[in-house]
Amino acid sequence: MEKYQDHYTFYYDPPLRNIDTTFGVMFYAPSSTIEIIILDSATVQLTFPLTRLLQENGMPDKVLIGSQDAFSANNSQEMFIVYEKQKILVRYPLATKNNYLCYDPKLVERFQTWGGNENWLTYLNLPFGDSVSDANLRPIDQITEYNMESFYKQFSTRNRSICMKTLEAKP
Repeated sequence: MEKYQDHYTFYYDPPLRNIDTTFGVMFYAPSSTIEIIILDSATVQLTFPLTRLLQENGMPDKVLIGSQDAFSANNSQEMFIVYEKQKILVRYPLATKNNYLCYDPKLVERFQTWGGNENWLTYLNLPFGDSVSDANLRPIDQITEYNMESFYKQFSTRNRSICMKTLEAKP
């Protein structure tokens, strides 16, 4: 176990054979109460791939596309899957290729859940101090050819890389 400021990270060996990595779970507790639990990317990749997340939780409340900095030089994008009632937020990095945003099931940024009653945006940047703003996030149907239903249908049945054609910028 490691302690950094207000969070504790526990590392454990996976219960699966032939896995040569150590998994981690972080508990963010700025006071005596745990506010956020975050699973590291290796844990999420093997236990909560996007396909399984969608199959077990149904259609998400929100699928958003955005970046930490709307004007970033590398134009890196992330996909944010939000289940408000279940208090689940999962971030997936997207690769930009011409007019496509590509999802790779082997890449997962973060899975987090929280205990407070606040809106999920309250916990979006905690505990790492990321600079994602809701102003930088757009619903999937404003960025790609997918709407919520087509996204759910495509990604809940296929655990493979999928590229989403981006829409042309609207004036």
